[in-house]
Formats: sequence, C-alpha cells, structure tokens
Amino acid sequence: MLETYLAPAKINLGLEVLYKRPDGYHEINTLFCRIAEPHDVITATSAGFFRLTCSDESLPTDSRNLMMRAAEEFAQLINEPLPRLHIHLEKRIPTGAGLGGGSSDAATMLQILRDWYSSMPASEMHAHVPLLQGRELLTLAAKLGADVPFFLSGAKTSQASGIGEKLLPIALNLDAAVLIVVDPAIQISTREAYAALNPTPGSRALYYSEFFQERQPLAKWKEQLGNDFEPEIFRQFPRLAEMKHSLYAHGAEFALLSGSGSAIYGLFEHSKAARKAKQFFERQGQLAFLSRT
Repeated sequence: MLETYLAPAKINLGLEVLYKRPDGYHEINTLFCRIAEPHDVITATSAGFFRLTCSDESLPTDSRNLMMRAAEEFAQLINEPLPRLHIHLEKRIPTGAGLGGGSSDAATMLQILRDWYSSMPASEMHAHVPLLQGRELLTLAAKLGADVPFFLSGAKTSQASGIGEKLLPIALNLDAAVLIVVDPAIQISTREAYAALNPTPGSRALYYSEFFQERQPLAKWKEQLGNDFEPEIFRQFPRLAEMKHSLYAHGAEFALLSGSGSAIYGLFEHSKAARKAKQFFERQGQLAFLSRT
C-alpha cells in the first residue's frame, strides 16, 4: 500500500479580527483561498506500527505535532487503535508563515485515517465509523485548529467566521497569478500576533459573498480588503512592509499579509509580471512561489 496526498497552502483574501471571546479565542471574519503552491507531500505506507516521520528534522513527530494530535484524537473518537501505517511528511510549506501548513497537514491526516477505515470491510468496522464522513469529523477538525475545517472541507474558497470553523463556501473565479513571498528569517507566532491586538466588540464585518459578487477589478480590492494583523506586524517587522511595497512596484494589482504572516502575497493579472517579481525576490534571498488560485 502506498498512497500520496498533497496538502495545499492557503492565503487570506482579507482578515478581520472582530473581538476577543469569553473563552479566550478571537472572533474572526476572513476569506480562505487554497492555492496550488507551495504544498506539502504526505505519503502513507503499510508498516508494523503507526508512526510519523518528517523531512524537516527540526519539527517534532510526537504529540507536539498537529498531525500526530489529529491522529490521536481520531483514534480516541472512534475508540480504535491507530492503523499500522507509516506517515511521512515532506515539508515544503514554510512554517510560521501564515499559509496554514500545519492545519493543512492535520486535515490530511484526518483524510488518510478516514480513507483507511472507510476501505475496511463492513464486518470489521464499528457501526459509528462511517459517521466520520461528516459532522463529527468537522467538529474534530475545529478542535484541532481554526484553519483545519477549511482544508478538510475541500472547498476552494470559503468565508470563515467564529474562530474559523464556521464556513460558507463562495464561488470565486479568480483568474490571476499568485506570488507568495516568504522571508525565511521571520517566523511569527500566531498566539503572540493575536495577543498584540486589541479589537473592539461591535466592529465591522465585511460580507465577502456580496463583495465578490460585484466582480470588482483586482486593483480596487485594496479599498475594502485588508488584514488587521498588518499594522502591528509591519511595526515589528518593517521589512515585511517593504516586501508588500515591492510587490506593488513590480506590478501586483493586490497585495496582502496572509494570516498573521510572515508570508506576503501579490495577485497579478499577468503571469509575466509575476515571474519577474519572483526573480526579483529570489535575488534578494527570499523564498518565492508562483501559483494559481
């Protein structure tokens, strides 16, 4: 048995942090958009016992890894031992970049386990296992992290509210090249980024479905779409603000910090301009990925 799964990254086409909830989490309003590059590659092969390995030796492979937590929570939920699988993560999405790599990997782990148990003969499955095709699995995903339900849903773009677990798929035809620029020297803690914000209850919340129905030109997006993390993150790391400015200087129609950073992305109407921008950033020693939404 050898199965290969691609775990995609995401960008946020706007992100509002509305207020801090009594449970300590923050209420957000954002639009998740999955992208083809960069992506992690995850393989599942038969083995003598369940284990997780990773190409990046700096990443833990025990319960500190969200993938392993996902597997353990899945097994606990269905009251079954973990299958005899070797899961290997080929890490390509930069960590601490706001591209959702850890959440995407966790969602892929849930998918692997769901596929494994779904392939078992009915006589060997407990009656409740098939229920994990729907609501129970999404509930488990939300328990793991705010971005995990989106990756598990399979939607291309979704408006997310709550802590990110309330999803509304949106049909968005975005025919644009996407350039992701990552400064590998900066890894931003999501927890610390949220702690630095002081949102006021009752603030605005953009209705992304209505905004994108109007089919406004990319160049007009910056008039209404923003990221509430940018002011503080740019204050701490001025180089990220410079990278955003460089994207516009190289022809991007729209540029924004993704999540809490450190990735900055630009949307280009012309792939040629995006490729030239990619070359510019790579000459500066920065990671750059050219993708499509």
